[in-house]
Amino acid sequence: SKAAFRIDVHYGDGERACEIMRVNDGARQDAKFPNMAYATGVFCLDRDNPQLNNVPDMQFYVEGRKVRKVNTGVLSNTREYSNNPAWCLLDYLLDDTSGKGLSIDQIDLSSFEDAARLCDTEALPNAVMGGKVWQPVDGSRNVTRRTIPLYECNIIINTEKNLRDNVQSILSTMGDARLVWSQGKYKLILQ
Repeated sequence: SKAAFRIDVHYGDGERACEIMRVNDGARQDAKFPNMAYATGVFCLDRDNPQLNNVPDMQFYVEGRKVRKVNTGVLSNTREYSNNPAWCLLDYLLDDTSGKGLSIDQIDLSSFEDAARLCDTEALPNAVMGGKVWQPVDGSRNVTRRTIPLYECNIIINTEKNLRDNVQSILSTMGDARLVWSQGKYKLILQ
């Protein structure tokens, strides 16, 4: 069979152009994607012995943006990946590029910390991972089971939408959550 495929996955290494793209598309020789996870795929089909009707569908399990968390009322200076919706909302409210650009003194940090703790409540411990998930050859991410928390934020924020719609999208990942303005600060209320 002459059929073959190659998929290269990149993790924000936008310092150089993707080799597959550079070799196969002259117009994309200098295409770089800094600070962005992306994948490039090439599929060589055997026309004499077709094994596929089309280019195959691909799905990727991607971790999103790194966010800051609150610990005992103090906002961390370091960022780490989290899909906890309380931390995602806090990050969006603080972000001055695509979010609201609030200052820390405009936010009741302890309300976000309390909400994050509730979001992390174990809803389904030791759940079996389903489907086919690509595993790196170094074994660093061979995940077959995981604990499912009460709430997760696994959405894409559309920066072309208005702030209110994006805040509502994040809040909708937490059941009946409310972002309220009280005593000069934004507070996250979660039942």
